[in-house]
Amino acid sequence: MALQNCHLEHGYLRFVGYCNQQKLDLTKCFRAEVRRRSIGTTDVAAHREAGRESSQGEGEAGAGQGARGAMADVGSGGRPASG
Repeated sequence: MALQNCHLEHGYLRFVGYCNQQKLDLTKCFRAEVRRRSIGTTDVAAHREAGRESSQGEGEAGAGQGARGAMADVGSGGRPASG
């Protein structure tokens, strides 16, 4: 908002660097927001990965194999194997 106000109030001076400080402040704010979001998504991804690793450990015993476990019983052509 401060950058927009500066541009509105100082039409020609903005071209010679009059509003540079407001622009720098805005850029710092954007960078801080990107850094904060990046840290948040990294934490979410780590949590998701931990959940996958724990569910894979349970799947090794034969339970909860999901679609891949069911596909092991399918023969050629996508039809169930006979016999």
